Amino acid sequence: PQTCEAGKSQPNEGSATCDPCEAGTFQPDEGASTCEKCAIGKAESNTGATSNTACVDCIPGKWSSAAGASMCDACQSGMFSIGGTECMNCAKNTFAPNTGSSSCELCPSGKTSEEGASSCDLSTSSTLALIGAGIGAVFVGMAAGFFIGKREKRSNDGASEQLLGDV
Repeated sequence: PQTCEAGKSQPNEGSATCDPCEAGTFQPDEGASTCEKCAIGKAESNTGATSNTACVDCIPGKWSSAAGASMCDACQSGMFSIGGTECMNCAKNTFAPNTGSSSCELCPSGKTSEEGASSCDLSTSSTLALIGAGIGAVFVGMAAGFFIGKREKRSNDGASEQLLGDV
């Protein structure tokens, strides 16, 4: 049997070959039968790692939920991560439009969102205010047209008569 060097393992006792540790694992000791997994929230993409320092933290916007990850996964849109073990939903009235977000953005004025949103929509109160303003403008316009359309005409003898004019 062969004694394996660090970064390799010999899963079958008595085997003449050593296998490099797979991505997401490492082995600091010689003669090991298995490789150790990187911790949750970390990943390692190369084979043959000899130290747990090869396992790097997931960057903001990415996460790893299982030990032994070879890469960190991007958070879905509507979620964010400061790096590590989980992605979190954006709070109400915030959003994350892209995958891999490290933070959420505030909804613009007049727009809202539910928790975990990837975009913001016109708020119900803003929509009602716009509808109300539109209806109000129609009534004001109609009233103005009615009063502008009425004119008085005075004759030479001082008498007045009302005329409906063109609007």
